[in-house]
Amino acid sequence: MRTLRELKTEKGRLFNELNDVYNVAKNESRNLSSDELQKADKLIEAMNVKDSEIRNLEAFAARKAEFENTPAVAETKTSKQSRSDVFSKYLRYGMQELNREERYLLRGTNPQTTSDSAGGYTIPEGWTGELDFAKQFVGEVESVARVFSTATGNTLPIPKVNDTAVDAALQTEGSATTVADMTFGNTDLSAYTYSTLVKVSKQLLQDEEVNLIGYLTELLGQRIARATNAALTTGDGSSKPNGIITAATVGKTAASATAITHEELIDLYYSVDPAYRMGASCYYMMNDAVHAAVRKLGLTAAENFNPITFANDGTMFILGKEVKINQDMASAISTGNKTILFGDFSGYAVRVAGGINVLRMDERYADELNVGFIAYKRVDGDLISAGAPLKVLQQA
Repeated sequence: MRTLRELKTEKGRLFNELNDVYNVAKNESRNLSSDELQKADKLIEAMNVKDSEIRNLEAFAARKAEFENTPAVAETKTSKQSRSDVFSKYLRYGMQELNREERYLLRGTNPQTTSDSAGGYTIPEGWTGELDFAKQFVGEVESVARVFSTATGNTLPIPKVNDTAVDAALQTEGSATTVADMTFGNTDLSAYTYSTLVKVSKQLLQDEEVNLIGYLTELLGQRIARATNAALTTGDGSSKPNGIITAATVGKTAASATAITHEELIDLYYSVDPAYRMGASCYYMMNDAVHAAVRKLGLTAAENFNPITFANDGTMFILGKEVKINQDMASAISTGNKTILFGDFSGYAVRVAGGINVLRMDERYADELNVGFIAYKRVDGDLISAGAPLKVLQQA
């Protein structure tokens, strides 16, 4: 489709041709000839067509501009950075300093809200990286598990099946295919809320030379990450997630209450079904203190193979499987502790409902000249495999 500028240029060219026709007759002091009249009529008709095309295109452009300036379309065209800017402005100055369009954008980060929200606003994508970075310091359950993100907190039923023992069968000509039905159960994932509150000086908050917003979100993110990771690791499943250590079965019991051997690391590996061991999400996981103890293991006189290797960056591998750190697992190698986890982490599901939300509270601490910020995240977790994709090493 031609642009408005191109159409107006074409109309101008037609007008110049028409003007030339009239000027020739005028300069010769005569009327237009029949050929000139016919040419002039065609030029005028062509100009009328161009006028119609220009009017239609101008009307379309006006309607398009009007449409694009509506909040719904403005939301789709707004960059992640501008959402982050509005969110930062909300945190620093409060809702009262946002104009109508900015308030829409802020509500747009939480589609469930249509007015100033008492439930807070979902942190935009531009902020999520900072909070995910904080999670790396305290554990990795959510980063290695199978994550289901939902907009609401309604119960989420996840099909649960173990099909590792079922194979296809040889089919001879003319025979019926062997039926091997899959038996499904359900794991119902809820949404348990973990929240934290921090007070900030209003004067410090409004000082734009201080990157307080970045620090604030990092602090809130670390608190939320620590709480949710602890629940996803050792939660007992009673009004909280069924933690990954709680849900896993014992694959190997150590001979000692206070020591771990290479042989036990290998036995733990082979306690997991090969179908799970071959998965891309298969890892070892342990506390940093246990990691240090395993790293120091030396070969005994009876051993001729060390299952532990290291990458150039120092990352530890056991039988080729990467070792992940989780600070909410047992830190002491002592009686009954489940010290090492191994298996396919995609067999454990983490449900996250609505992302991380932040609510600014101006009135609650107004007499202290402080502003309160509440952050919360709703999660649940449990095994979604009826088999045993994850096994633990338990001390004697």
